Amino acid sequence: MKIAGALLLDDKSAFNNVARGRFVRRLESMGIEPDMCLWVESFTADRNVRIVIDGTEGQDRAVETGIPQGSPVPPILFAVYISGSLGR
Repeated sequence: MKIAGALLLDDKSAFNNVARGRFVRRLESMGIEPDMCLWVESFTADRNVRIVIDGTEGQDRAVETGIPQGSPVPPILFAVYISGSLGR
């Protein structure tokens, strides 16, 4: 008998819920070099969003949580972020 298995992760909106301070503390506790921790903190800080509905733009709003998307880096950062939660 052959058995197959799969583990799927639906990460829709997962990146939006990463807490920057907790993430940086986790990196520090993992022994990640201070320069890399500072880079991650900078990469996830000072971000704004603006909603556009039917061509009408809202005002900018500060974003305090989440990992920016659109590059190869976010999936790696998210995997590191959740790695401390696995198996606990």
